[in-house]
This record gives sequence, structure tokens and C-alpha cells, in this order.
Amino acid sequence: MLGLMTRKFFPLLSLAVLTMGCGKEITEAQTSAGKNTENQDLPSVYVLSLKEGDGFRKTIPVPQNATFIVPSTLYVRNGNAVGKKVEITYNMDPTNSDEYEFRCSYYSDLAQDQLSLLNCRDIDNTSFGDVGENKFSMYYGKSMRIEVTQGWSSTLVIEAFHSVDWL
Repeated sequence: MLGLMTRKFFPLLSLAVLTMGCGKEITEAQTSAGKNTENQDLPSVYVLSLKEGDGFRKTIPVPQNATFIVPSTLYVRNGNAVGKKVEITYNMDPTNSDEYEFRCSYYSDLAQDQLSLLNCRDIDNTSFGDVGENKFSMYYGKSMRIEVTQGWSSTLVIEAFHSVDWL
């Protein structure tokens, strides 16, 4: 008799417990990514880009102190580089674009997809000569600016890859 009751009653009891649960509400996990960048590593290649919709210049705040190598080439992903001149300004005061540490000029007279480094000059217009693989500093609180100073086109897309060591 006990065996018969156990076989019939136990499956019904299990079903009742599963139906009622333990009383805790089940919620779905959130799938949106958080914006906390406090403990995230910054990439060792920092891409400064000027795209359609940015206009002929774009200013970007420096996210953290770093040392970097000035790129010898800028790449044109859309449009034609021939006859274009681009300047990148480093350690610019975000409230006064006339205050900066140095700027580098790039030009293309033949290549359609890239601009080559012409020179880098400080605020006093003194040339740095060949910057090669020299490391320069960029400072948190300052800005970098990429600007087409000759031959701007609204469809031009330019990328400058900086090899960076974040401090």
C-alpha cells in the first residue's frame, strides 16, 4: 500500500513544487555594455581619423599621458590624396588653438591613397628635421587636431596611426 501511494503521490508532489517554485522572481540578465573605462587598457595603436561629416578638421582630447611616434604616412580610405595637405597638431590647448607644442604636415603629389610626412615644426616654426622613430609626449588635458589645409573634399576619409605607450 505504501509503495503504491509513493509511486502515485511523489510525482504529483514534485510537479506541484516545480509549478510553485521557491518564490524568487527570475529576471533577465542585462545585455547592454557598460561605459566604465576606468580599468580598461587603451590600445597601443591610436587612430586619429577624419571622416565624412567631420568637416575639414577634427579635434580630439588626449585620453591619458603617453609617448608616441609621429606617423610617417597618413592613409586615405576614401577620396583622392593627390594635391592634399594635412596637418596634425599635438598638445594643443583645447580652449586656444594657437597654443600648441608642435604640428606635422603631410602632402601627396602622386599617391592617391596616402600622404607622406613633410616636416614637423614647433610653435616657433622651428623644424624638428627627421623625426624618424623618435618618441614624443602627449598630455592628458591637451588635444590633438587633424586638419585638411589644402584640397579639402567632403568625401575624404583620412587615418593616422600612432604607435603609443600609455603612461
